[in-house]
Amino acid sequence: MTAGPAYKELHRRFQEQDDREFREAVKAVLSTKEGRTLLRHLIEKTCIYAQIPLNHLEYEAGVRNVGLALLAECNGVSPELVQQAQTERNEVMRERNEQLKAAQALDERTRIHG
Repeated sequence: MTAGPAYKELHRRFQEQDDREFREAVKAVLSTKEGRTLLRHLIEKTCIYAQIPLNHLEYEAGVRNVGLALLAECNGVSPELVQQAQTERNEVMRERNEQLKAAQALDERTRIHG
């Protein structure tokens, strides 16, 4: 049986409703610090900024594609919030690197004078 115009129109409206609800949900999640943290961790876990190792290439490429799709969806909804998530991550990494550098200097002083 072929779908008629009423069916097709209703199906189109359902898709539009689902898309609208998805965009609203993504924006709501990314509007929170916890949501941006979740996005950053998911992006890191999917290795979109890393080189794919040769072992398990197909699996890793598939995981990476999921990360790219997630990032594209989020950027499509709110590039500003995605950028905010990255800025927050950069600040966390800067602070951690400073602490690691200080710990390394302390270890070096302890080794020399220890």
